[in-house]
Amino acid sequence: MVKYWVAGHITGIFEICDNQTDPLYIGSKGAGFSINRGVITEIEDSEKGNHIYFDGVEKKEAKVSENVLNQYEKLLNVEAQTLGVNVLHSFEIPLSSGFGASAAGALSLSFCLNEFFDLGLSKEKIFQIAHIAEVIEGGGLGDVIGLYQTGWELRRKEGAPGIGISEPLIEDRKYIVATKTFGPLKTKSIIRNAKKKKNIINAGQKALSNLYKNPSVSIFAHNIQFFTERCGVETNEVKKIIEKSKELSEVYVGQIMLGNGVFVLVQKRKDLDNLLVDYSEEEVARKTVRKE
Repeated sequence: MVKYWVAGHITGIFEICDNQTDPLYIGSKGAGFSINRGVITEIEDSEKGNHIYFDGVEKKEAKVSENVLNQYEKLLNVEAQTLGVNVLHSFEIPLSSGFGASAAGALSLSFCLNEFFDLGLSKEKIFQIAHIAEVIEGGGLGDVIGLYQTGWELRRKEGAPGIGISEPLIEDRKYIVATKTFGPLKTKSIIRNAKKKKNIINAGQKALSNLYKNPSVSIFAHNIQFFTERCGVETNEVKKIIEKSKELSEVYVGQIMLGNGVFVLVQKRKDLDNLLVDYSEEEVARKTVRKE
């Protein structure tokens, strides 16, 4: 039995970069941060093939995790469905809501399988396997390299760790970080929609140009609302929070990408309490992978 925890990840600004054929080179440029809530994955021997469980319930279809299993089956040179493992995912973050649950699940599974089968893969290779699964199955584009960077990050070049280029955002200002989710959005339905993709790319390029010049948390904060309002996936719930935030000063609101929810950056807790009800206060994760 092997168990790993991996952090969740939130993207606030991004640009889709998917004009390559190799999934290692597909991804997104963007900016975001990792959080200290995530996914715990445990694997154990199974007598009858592979089985995947989400919070104790077996899933008949879990494409990102299945893709990771298939990649390890090829590495081990065994036929499909013969690894013989139970995969137990436990979620501290909501699914399909922009918290990087599929990336955290894929990455924690990749770390588990590497250790379980004593493969001795490099950290970079373990991350690349998760990135490939994410891209091929439409789970996400930049969460894995964001988790590789840790903390607040700017992704300057798309691709998996070892190919993409990321760097830490300068923490020139301390913010209280909070999130509130209103429900799921399917990432695949947005990043593979031509009109929505074009809007995201245009908005992302404009917002990121400011960050490339000054890669800091405060510049990130000042650009998240612009990106949210321009990228074309803003939900009614998110719009209401943004409109309410305009009545307050030094309050920065962005849509969690890609999910029906918001993340808020403030310096005064009273402003947060005036804006949101039943929010989750988040801690930015400096370490994103941990063996349990």
